Amino acid sequence: MKLKPILATLVAVAMIGFTGYSQKPTDDSEKAKGKPESTKKQEEGKLTGKGRAEYAKAQSELKNVSNPSFAISPNADVNNVEDKSKLLGLAGSTPDEAEADKQNADNKKKESEISAKLQSDRKVSGANFDAGGKGGNKQPTSSTVGVGASWTDAGYWATYLASPVKNQGGCGSCWAFAACATFEHTYRLFYGGVVDLSEQSVLACGTTNCGSQDAGSCAGGWSDRAMSWMTCRGASSEGAYPYTATSLPCNSNPVYKRGYTWGSCYTNATYRIEWIKYYLTIYGAVTTYMKAGISSFYSYSGGVYNGWPNSLGGGIDHAVTIVGWYNPYNAFLIKNSWGTGWGFGGYAWVRWDNCNIGFYNYYIHPNI
Repeated sequence: MKLKPILATLVAVAMIGFTGYSQKPTDDSEKAKGKPESTKKQEEGKLTGKGRAEYAKAQSELKNVSNPSFAISPNADVNNVEDKSKLLGLAGSTPDEAEADKQNADNKKKESEISAKLQSDRKVSGANFDAGGKGGNKQPTSSTVGVGASWTDAGYWATYLASPVKNQGGCGSCWAFAACATFEHTYRLFYGGVVDLSEQSVLACGTTNCGSQDAGSCAGGWSDRAMSWMTCRGASSEGAYPYTATSLPCNSNPVYKRGYTWGSCYTNATYRIEWIKYYLTIYGAVTTYMKAGISSFYSYSGGVYNGWPNSLGGGIDHAVTIVGWYNPYNAFLIKNSWGTGWGFGGYAWVRWDNCNIGFYNYYIHPNI
């Protein structure tokens, strides 16, 4: 099956090489077609019987997509996984919003204090937190000052700020990886330093509201609870508490970094995309939930993913980090936790009307 000609101009180039705040992706027609044929053959040779069946399902799904703008390739590390729930990791189809609602209300009360710290740490003024409320029906009224970008721009990303792509392995801990990646990305944007948080410390020790409710386990969890823990108690460094992909009992390790505050961006469907862009210009990254348990998404290797329109439903089952957007693609740039062999260097473009992406979003303001 021939993919839509748009793939000749779509970027599926690994964003690792990007610098600055470019407003248009670099065209790379070869990489936009997915993995090179030599790599495809090599990966195909590594597929188990389960992996071959999974990839065949992805090929079948692709054939049924109207005007696909993405490519798929065999990926042994993902296709061969027997229990695909280990690639995902949300604890249900709908998050409990009570903790985030409480945090948003607290942020609103402390808006002047938080704004002052944003001015100090991010050199940004004019930020507001209207998207934290529910039931409203308004878009951002103005852009912040000093960030070098606006939510009205055609595109924005700063992946040179991002920490290396990681792999959650055989553990449904996407919720911890997405929260840590958002923290790391924002930290570098604010303070210029590179930090490497221990996902294992969040996975094994994380609770919400300073200890009243478990953030999650290898059987699933929630990123907002992880951020609550990181703000209340902090997280260890990767070096002090390496990842084991198990829900081990919490080990006592020194706190490496802690959040100052966190919050959610709950908006109605009308302006959710605008508010996500707004928060991206301030924090550089937000954690979001999406539908990812799809064979064609498991095998995604380039282009703009449009294989699961929101009209198909399916809820949410995975947490990722949004690090940018590009209007000509109608898409967000996401960082995943399935290793660098998935997508393009671990990243993907996902249309914002696909995969139920962007209906639950969380940011975190790190302390230095």
